[in-house]
Amino acid sequence: MDLEFIVVLVNLGLVMLGWIAQIVIYPGLLYYSEENLKKWHGPYASRITLFAFPLMTSQLGLHAFSAYKVPGILSFMVLTLVICSWLTTFRQAVPLHSEIGKSSDSTELRKKLIRVNWIRTVIWTIIFIISIIVYGK
Repeated sequence: MDLEFIVVLVNLGLVMLGWIAQIVIYPGLLYYSEENLKKWHGPYASRITLFAFPLMTSQLGLHAFSAYKVPGILSFMVLTLVICSWLTTFRQAVPLHSEIGKSSDSTELRKKLIRVNWIRTVIWTIIFIISIIVYGK
């Protein structure tokens, strides 16, 4: 298995995770009462991290390596997108999850999480499309 194919697989994992969260998981959180959300949100956040963090770390490492090994506008643009996904995750999404876990009325926070996740979903989709194009060459 070549490195470009691994890049495609990692990017596919994140794009699938992003779209599943955007279309299924996060909107579903709006149907929870505060009491039930408090019971579910902590375990959910811990469990989803087991999937998201290794994928995100792999993506960062692979695209950083690619930008170093094959420098160019495209590789630096993709690396910049990866960094933007990290910034969005750790400056917006993770703090929102923390606030949701502590809030007595988290409805607006859950709606904000859906909006913030659009940023990551679009970024991961663009990265995936670029990786498919590069792999197809």
